[in-house]
Amino acid sequence: MTATTYTRRISAGEAAGDEILVLKRALAFFPEPGHLFRLEGDGRGQDVAVEAERCECRGPDRPHEHFRIPWAGLASGSVVEIERPDPDVKRYVIRVRD
Repeated sequence: MTATTYTRRISAGEAAGDEILVLKRALAFFPEPGHLFRLEGDGRGQDVAVEAERCECRGPDRPHEHFRIPWAGLASGSVVEIERPDPDVKRYVIRVRD
């Protein structure tokens, strides 16, 4: 991740769930969870939000949250780059490459 780009290789689980995982250390790159922003690219545009999901995958004594952005049509192994061209505008550009 850079100051203007979030990059992630899509896992099989992300592809099956039509989502992009957002790592906790990258949360500051996006608007706060639940706040809408525009994601454009791949021939479409969509208002999305980072969604938080409570999880106990490490056991019930270690609850935590996973963060994701819904985005359909991703293939396992593809690389997603999300760019924020202007930090003052809630518009992001997504590029997907195999």
